[in-house]
Amino acid sequence: MKFKKSVLAMAIISTQLLVAQSVLAEEEFSIDDYFSDYDDLYEEEQTGELDKPSDQRNEEVIAEEIEDAEIVEPQNLEQNLEQNQDIQYSQATDDEIENAEELDVTGYFIPDEKKETSQIANVLSFDDMAKTGDSSAGDALKRVSGLSLVGGKFIYVRGLDDRYSSALLNGAVLPSPEPNKKVAPMDIFPTNVLESVLVQKTYSPEFPGEFAGGIIQMRSKALPDLPFTKISFGGGFLTGSTFANGSYNPGGNYDWLGFDDGTRGMSDTLLTAIEQSGTRIISTGPDAVDNIEEVGESFYRKYTPSQNTNLPPVSFNIAYGNRWDMGQNSYGLVGSSSYSYSAKNREEKRFKFSGDGEQTGFYDYNYTTEEVSLNAMLTGGVEIGFDHAIKFTSLFIQDAQDTASMKVGNWSQDTDPEDTREDYFVEYISRQLISNQVDGKHQFDLFDAFWKLNYSQANREAPNTVAYGYVVDENGDSSLYTNTDDIKHAWFDMKDSVLDISSDVEHHIYKGQLEGSVKAGVGLLYKSRYSDARRFRFEQQVPGSINITNVTPEEILIDENIHGSNSTGYLLNETTTPTDNYTGDKFVFSGYTQLDYPFDETMRGTAGVRVESVNQSVITRDIFNSNADIKGTFEQIDILPVMTGTYIFSDAQQMRFAYSRTVARPDFREMSSARYYDVETGNPVAGNPDLLPTTIDSIDTRFEWYGKNDREFTFGAFFKSFENHIEKSVRAGSEGLVTYMNLSRANNFGFEIEVKNDLGLAKSRLSDFYVSSNLTYINSTLSLTDEEKGVMTNNKRPMQGQSDWLANIQMGYDNINTGTQGTLVYNYTGKRVDEAGRDGYEDVYEDGRGTLDFIYKQNIPGQVGLAVSFKAKNMLNGAHTYSQGGNVVREYQEGAKFTISISKTWEALPIDIWSDD
Repeated sequence: MKFKKSVLAMAIISTQLLVAQSVLAEEEFSIDDYFSDYDDLYEEEQTGELDKPSDQRNEEVIAEEIEDAEIVEPQNLEQNLEQNQDIQYSQATDDEIENAEELDVTGYFIPDEKKETSQIANVLSFDDMAKTGDSSAGDALKRVSGLSLVGGKFIYVRGLDDRYSSALLNGAVLPSPEPNKKVAPMDIFPTNVLESVLVQKTYSPEFPGEFAGGIIQMRSKALPDLPFTKISFGGGFLTGSTFANGSYNPGGNYDWLGFDDGTRGMSDTLLTAIEQSGTRIISTGPDAVDNIEEVGESFYRKYTPSQNTNLPPVSFNIAYGNRWDMGQNSYGLVGSSSYSYSAKNREEKRFKFSGDGEQTGFYDYNYTTEEVSLNAMLTGGVEIGFDHAIKFTSLFIQDAQDTASMKVGNWSQDTDPEDTREDYFVEYISRQLISNQVDGKHQFDLFDAFWKLNYSQANREAPNTVAYGYVVDENGDSSLYTNTDDIKHAWFDMKDSVLDISSDVEHHIYKGQLEGSVKAGVGLLYKSRYSDARRFRFEQQVPGSINITNVTPEEILIDENIHGSNSTGYLLNETTTPTDNYTGDKFVFSGYTQLDYPFDETMRGTAGVRVESVNQSVITRDIFNSNADIKGTFEQIDILPVMTGTYIFSDAQQMRFAYSRTVARPDFREMSSARYYDVETGNPVAGNPDLLPTTIDSIDTRFEWYGKNDREFTFGAFFKSFENHIEKSVRAGSEGLVTYMNLSRANNFGFEIEVKNDLGLAKSRLSDFYVSSNLTYINSTLSLTDEEKGVMTNNKRPMQGQSDWLANIQMGYDNINTGTQGTLVYNYTGKRVDEAGRDGYEDVYEDGRGTLDFIYKQNIPGQVGLAVSFKAKNMLNGAHTYSQGGNVVREYQEGAKFTISISKTWEALPIDIWSDD
């Protein structure tokens, strides 16, 4: 409650400052008066007693003159120049410049996409992301009103999880390298390859119909206006991690580049056995593999992590751009590549409680993760005169995480209360995204045409994931855990591909000086996924036949102890289940039309409809018995209407209204019966082949005020109704299996406030300071029938992952004369449901948490293009806590991160290859 009052108070204060400054902004003065009597002027600014010059013309008069001015269209510009070839041009002399009359021009000019679009949207520019010092798109997007970052990867828009949002790159749908998500994680997209990010919170029919929370459209770097080369290098320090001891997996020679060199891959012997057997690799029975001992001995058997000192985080980036002008045509190229490395430790505590609040289990979860990110982007294009442009974009992202973890405690009821369990988990995850896109824009007399072709593929590999454990008795003796938790190996591979083709036309319509348009388009989207898993286990055939006390797995699984079916040593058996593998395909044929019509100077309306024909199927493959495959499918045609309206009070004020109907279709994983284990909760999870798509009706409104010097204030409200909402649930009698189900009804509503303001007039002492803030309140309700409830505890609760309050406050200093920038950024994310309670246990909530970052950048005087930056991220280092029924069940800290970097930029004038000079 204290936080809510504080945030509201700050929002009110910022708003009052905004209004006060807007009043002062109407006052005008000449530049000569300002410099000649600065102190008196500053004092007058503070009291609001400024005297207007007698010859000043008000803004309304100038606005009318601008409105009546003749607009020279680009196509007429060349003709006008030809008609005035006899005009002689000369450069003004110094005396003429000195004696020239001063001209004061006032009025509003706001080339703001946020204001000009017909939708409710937010735009993050490259400068915005640079000021907050965010290195990934995910970190940058959490600064936007109504957006929160969950799990460090996924963006929730207005409290809705990733199933209700779409991630696009230059308008094209992206695949996901995450097996449990349909949207690409935002943490893999570095901000240095992005020009801007559009967050559209109301639907428009040119975008895919799977929408409810918002569309996140990332735009890659555009062709440069000037040639440039930029190089930057940075290093840092992470508290609790850098120069501390960490646990490291035995790996390959190319781990530092983010690639496995094959060390963790399946051996040739194992691959041959899989190909020849056609069934499970087992040691006993009629299907036993003949050379099972050789197969077992071919496994990579380095299990015990080494203890080494964590190196500091480092980053390197290089970018190049050029532009060549050839007469009326221009050619451009932008390329960039970056590399980053970090190693971090985490010490996490988890607790388990009985229904009456008594602690029944605990463990300390400690791990080290090395992360390597390598990415490259290449954009090229040609501009043919004023009317035609073609651009290609290629993006490559490689992200690898190498984790060695240890859990120590007593959690399982299978462990003696006097004993301690030690579980070790070794995992290497490689995520890769490759996207290739070509698009064109063409202007004709009657219409404009747009087209794009995109093919993208995301890969996720987890080779040789290893798990094993020990039981430590009261005397300190540790014995390798046996039964189902012997030494386990697993290989996981997933490929997600997207083909996105679309074509659009737009005809401009004019009503006096007002402009509208009619748009239409068609598209084809094909998405496929292949997910493969193979699991194996080394198990002791005769308990006690081999010493497993106070020895490492390497000492146990020596060649002499790996035998066939008649041995007393360890046997190799495959444990892949019939539901471990699946494939999915989705075809979406779409068409839309939209009318954007200006009724008059005060009213603008948009209406449109999108039609999508969808065919989606998922096959859960039993790789040992094709007759046991499980298929889930649905076909349907969705008609998705949308209407928006904008009422314009003045050049600075407008009100928006919007209604839309959209859908959210289940992901491949959610429709597959393939079972997996949630690494966060340890619960088994399986999909539901009978899931139905969700239908969403959305109503939005927003008031917007735009002032001088980028001041703005907006207040918006939204309401969404869901039919067949998809949610996780645990069915009665399923032994804790988490699955997905459709709920009959759910709703979501809230409001957003945004304020942006400088702290003084454009010519005052405080003009280099600014403050911006946003506040979002979200309320959602799931109402479950008794049948839908199953073993879940509560009939009513918020949606999973939805925070009640979100807030951002940013205070900055930006002096273009000294090249100094400083930004202090606070972000708060309110509590949200992390896991729905079951069997009488309450829901688990992730508690609210705030972060504070500071970013400073200084251009080096006398050194053109040379700059130094300092970032302090997560300075508060507040704990992540999760609570259930008033008890803390999980807690950890991320650590504060401090980095310093230096960059050098070389710029040159554009080259005109066909210049007569």
